[in-house]
Order: sequence, then structure tokens, then C-alpha cells
Amino acid sequence: MKGMVENLTGDLLDEIREFLISANLSTYCINSLLTLSNSGILTANEISKRAKVPIGRIYEALDELESKKMITILEGRPKKFKAIPLNKALFNLVSYRREESKKKEKSLFDQLKELEVKYYDTSNGIKDERLFYSSVIGTKAIYSLYFQYFKIVQEEILITEFINDTTIKVLNQARFFFEELKKTLEYGVNIKMLWCFEESEKLSKKEKHDLFSQLTEKHQEFGLINEMKGFQIKAIFRRIPTYFDIFDNKRVIFKLQSPSEPRKIFASLNIFDPNLANHLRTQYNNIWMYEGLD
Repeated sequence: MKGMVENLTGDLLDEIREFLISANLSTYCINSLLTLSNSGILTANEISKRAKVPIGRIYEALDELESKKMITILEGRPKKFKAIPLNKALFNLVSYRREESKKKEKSLFDQLKELEVKYYDTSNGIKDERLFYSSVIGTKAIYSLYFQYFKIVQEEILITEFINDTTIKVLNQARFFFEELKKTLEYGVNIKMLWCFEESEKLSKKEKHDLFSQLTEKHQEFGLINEMKGFQIKAIFRRIPTYFDIFDNKRVIFKLQSPSEPRKIFASLNIFDPNLANHLRTQYNNIWMYEGLD
């Protein structure tokens, strides 16, 4: 059983490790898995020593690997752990994440429906005709919603967006969105874009500034230059609980990220509520003024 990964090149092992990291597997799990795959059958103590995983954390890591069907347990005294073919282990991990994502998407959908109900009823249980709310699901429907309001907005759009490790790469796919946004500037609408770092703690200060510089350059490619008439862009080095955009201090569009593809928006909740919009606008401008970096 020995030698399942020992013949792999260093580059390929690095790619496997990166894959496991991207699948949100912990360092302890990754080290345990690769150690076991290279050795076949080991006790927890043996894995702990070879993988350099603290003995107090090794069982937690091994239980997680077993729950994802990436290793098997051989009962006995002492209990032993057995590797399965690495390609099968990776396949099982993807299958596990896929099922996990389906559950999360269902949970998000249920939350969205709950929000709709809350905004349907006022505190006394009577519908307020001054409010309007609806939800849309799917990229195409969400873009259509935004383009609809880009055409009728009159004064201001306040936008929150998120930055992660794929943002720069995928922005080109959204070029048409920024082109439509630029048209609103020509009508005299003021636009602010506040970019929030999703994983700020993983980046150095220099890496954050470099990433934001790249983001600014990408906007320039789309014809949106910071400080041009009506357009401003800033960043904060943290994430916010919920991403939202405000139109004319009257309408709010909340954005829910897809759990399976965090770079995408899974659904949006569109609410016409001037009081809510005014409250969030105040919060937005406070963050913009005191935290925003340009």
C-alpha cells in the first residue's frame, strides 16, 4: 500500500495541496491525508508524528477526513487509519462539497423567502402599499434587474462589492455590467463603489494595496476612472455582513453570494423602502468617510 503519492512530482503535489486548500480543507487534514496516502496504514500517533500534527488535534483531523470519505478506519487496539486511492479521495471531497453547497443554497433560498415575508407585513400585520419587494434568482435575472434600474435612476447609486482571490480574473466577464453603469454617469448620476476585502486577514498590507490598484486599473479599462465626474471608488480591508446597493436613497438591493461559487451572486432581494434606504445610506457614508481608502 505504500507509495501512493511518493512518485508524484513536487509540482503535482503542490497542485494537489492547492486544490485541497481551495476546497477549504485544513492544513492538519491536508498533511494527514498526504502522509497517510504515502504510507498506507498508520495509527493516529504515527500520523501525528509524520504529518507534524499536534496529538491533541490529530483525531479531529482524521474524523473530518473519514466523514468526507477520504480515508477509512480500521477498528482495533490501537485504531488504525487506511488511505484510499488519492484520486478517489479527491472525488469524494468534491462530491461532499457539492452536497454541502446544495444544502447551503437551499438555506439561502429559505432565508430569502423569510425576508420577503418580513417586508410584506408591517409591525401591525397590515400591508404597507408604499413598500415594494421582490426576489430574483440567477445571474441573468439579477443583471436584468440592475439594468432596469440603471435606466431610471436619477441622482445616485451606492454600490458595495467584494474582493476575493478571483475578482480580478472574472471582472472581464462582467464588462457589459460596467459599460451599462458608465451610461448612467452620462445622465448625471453620481456613483460610489465600495469594495470590501473578503479575506483581509490572509493578505499583507502591501498585497491589499496592490490588489486594489489592479482593481482600479481594471475599472479604467472599462472607462470608469476614479474621481472622474460623478464616479468614486474606495476599498475597506474587511468584509461586511450583507452586500447591498442603494438607488436614489429609496430602493435597496441586497445581494446573496452563492455558497458553491462565492465569486457569484446567487440571489437578490429588491426592496423599495425609503426609510431602510436612508438608514443604510447613512451607514454606507460613514464607512466611506472613516474607513474607505482610495
